[in-house]
Amino acid sequence: MAYSIVLGDLGPVMPLTLTDDGTAFTLDAVNDTVTLHYSDPSGVVRQIAVTIVDAPNGACQVAWVDGDLPLVGIYTGQVRVTRAGNTTFPRSFPNDGSFIYWTVQQQIA
Repeated sequence: MAYSIVLGDLGPVMPLTLTDDGTAFTLDAVNDTVTLHYSDPSGVVRQIAVTIVDAPNGACQVAWVDGDLPLVGIYTGQVRVTRAGNTTFPRSFPNDGSFIYWTVQQQIA
């Protein structure tokens, strides 16, 4: 996934598709809580709620608010899904040992 945003901007949203062994991970829009846990370029760990947009296809998005992306640089993250009433959760994505990376670029005045 290639995603980049300019420092101080709040859009576009960051699209995410959760997969398990290369296939879409089916989300439960009623019972799942989806959160992005991420590290900013200084190493501070943060988290933000993720919105499910297409549960059967594992599609989600992150809508940034002021203060979520305070620094220029590369951010690293993982999505965590918890499911009410299911003891096989939480689960983290990507689940192949990799991370989600995105860039915040300097704004040109």
